[in-house]
Amino acid sequence: MGGGVRGESLTQFEYLAIAYSLVISFAVVRAASVLPHVLESERGYWVHTVWVLGNLVTSLLIFWNFWSYREVEWTLGRFALVLTLPTALYVLASILAPDDPGQIQSWRRHYYSVRVRFFVTGIAYFVVILMVSTFVLDMPILDPFRLVQLPFLGVAVAGALSDRPAVHSGLASLVIAAFVILVARSFAAPGPLWSVQ
Repeated sequence: MGGGVRGESLTQFEYLAIAYSLVISFAVVRAASVLPHVLESERGYWVHTVWVLGNLVTSLLIFWNFWSYREVEWTLGRFALVLTLPTALYVLASILAPDDPGQIQSWRRHYYSVRVRFFVTGIAYFVVILMVSTFVLDMPILDPFRLVQLPFLGVAVAGALSDRPAVHSGLASLVIAAFVILVARSFAAPGPLWSVQ
């Protein structure tokens, strides 16, 4: 008389996607929590706001791109490497969005005070992207998609090395253009950003 319907068990991909999604959600909540504060005109700094919004867009893109991993033969090491991506996004969001954003008097001052830490973490993030795409997705070193990855690494290096506001305004403008192109491409394309062959 145990007449219950036996539910289907999760695939390994679905099981890992849950953990991945949870970590991304922490990054999204952290970045989104600071938006009301950074958008206040008297305290705001548009360059900082671009990076906060960029963190949110990147969270959307890496969540969408998790579908690329559906055919991967998972090991704990591979999953740990892939999980580094949303974890790094959370760290980046935490640098941009302090625990008590209401106490920040100037987002411009805050941005330049955390600039080196933010961009050095960004460099590490893009190195992990290169490692994941190479060692988990088996992307060839000379794949055309590297033309999307490498400029972001260059932006992070330039941001870490320069404290000139004009440089940071230029980097923020480049990031806006890149995200518009990436998001437009992603919204138009029905599949993942890149897949295992």
